[in-house]
Amino acid sequence: MRISRSLQLLTACVVIGASCVCCHFAPGRSNTPASIGDVAFVPPQIPKSMRVFAFVAGLDNAQSAWLGGSTGAISVDREAAIQFFDALPVDVNTTVEMVMGRELRSQRIKRGSDAPMEHETLDSRYFVMQRFVIEGGRTFRVVGAHSKAIAQVRNGEVVGHLIRWRRLSAPAVPTVTPMKWEAVSGVVLARITSRFGDRGHLRDAEVVYAENGLSVVPAYAVTVEIDTESSSVKDYDLFYVDAVAGGILQQGPDPAELPMECSISLAATGTNLNVDRFIIGHDNDDTWRLNAARFGAAIAPANVILRHFCRGDRSRFVSNEAAFVDSSDVTLVEAHGAPGEIDIVRAFETVTLGAATRYGDGQDKHTLKLLILHVCEVVASPADDNRWFDRWFEVFQGLHAVVGYRSVALIADDVTPNYAASLAAGKPVISAWMEEIASSDKYVVQIKADGAGGARPAGRGAAVAVCEHENDTLANLTGAADAQCLIVFWHSDQP
Repeated sequence: MRISRSLQLLTACVVIGASCVCCHFAPGRSNTPASIGDVAFVPPQIPKSMRVFAFVAGLDNAQSAWLGGSTGAISVDREAAIQFFDALPVDVNTTVEMVMGRELRSQRIKRGSDAPMEHETLDSRYFVMQRFVIEGGRTFRVVGAHSKAIAQVRNGEVVGHLIRWRRLSAPAVPTVTPMKWEAVSGVVLARITSRFGDRGHLRDAEVVYAENGLSVVPAYAVTVEIDTESSSVKDYDLFYVDAVAGGILQQGPDPAELPMECSISLAATGTNLNVDRFIIGHDNDDTWRLNAARFGAAIAPANVILRHFCRGDRSRFVSNEAAFVDSSDVTLVEAHGAPGEIDIVRAFETVTLGAATRYGDGQDKHTLKLLILHVCEVVASPADDNRWFDRWFEVFQGLHAVVGYRSVALIADDVTPNYAASLAAGKPVISAWMEEIASSDKYVVQIKADGAGGARPAGRGAAVAVCEHENDTLANLTGAADAQCLIVFWHSDQP
């Protein structure tokens, strides 16, 4: 996909001291009963501070017109998010900005019906707190695992949240001179070649500050475009280069776990949830393996049984699914894809989701209940396909939920390992997925990509669940779910 970056946000700001604290706005509509949130999750203790985040109560005429006059509900939601974020610790020599992120929308439909039970509706809005370093009149984003804070707000109430935030320090006066791009370009090109061969191409690089312990260092955020078998569809990746030391910044631990042979299926065991992981075959990017290995390490504290860890093979999803995918409780898939399809062996084997992939109907205790698809464009929303439900009524034969993307996704967006940590902490399977994507620093800056569904911002999540199971946690993944009604949740394209 052709990639372009832009903030694409309407902004109203006030100046406090030397910092500009901004609120960004997006259009919205009234809420309906369809909803998800962290209803079963106990919030972590957040260090208290006296910091008060300013916001702008009024909007100018241009913004009011763009919002369609729906400023009242947005103001209430915005104020609720500001009060929630007030508990975050104050940094040294960095500034913060509360950004109104994407909307979460939903729609329900009954089995056998050709018309949804409701029109596309607004479930809630996300507000994301971002950190910046201001240097010489220029503003740079801060990226890292401990710079994530997002609130899901519905009708003035915070109903969901994700907090991975710690106090950081930046020098008041720069103490190092960042390496110029020419000095690190060799490292960048070598990494692209080693991972993608001649399919990988440098697209752009953004100057950011990256976490380095309790401090930050200047870095380059590098975007790579990757050729696929279709000239009109591209994959892409993003990584960070230390602009001081010149090396690639590691974005998380490497458990060094390798896929099994998987020629013979392993029997489901025990009373705890069994977890399977499948990654694309015939692809030379090791990130797929790393994502799945980190997912396994992060979900292990939930006392699950890690079973199969295999490279791609279509038969494990279709003809022999009863011994593989449909004999686990939770299955993660790391692969390329297209609407309704998983490219499980690059350019050779595709799994088409529908009548041939009916999951959750096994007679054993261990049968598929949660399908996690770290796969581009695989879960269509009503905004993409008004018959989005047809394939899923075939697939859902006891399955509780499937989570994925309605847009192109970055291979290394860190969503799946972070999602596993949220699941292990007890968060609901759908709201945790949508929060991880919405808070990823890979998607905070709009990255537009041309996929099978056309040009749209990357990193837009989508999830389908059996009605009344949308707030299931790992603890609720017991028994078969009767899919007489399905509900889909998705991230809108704007803002």
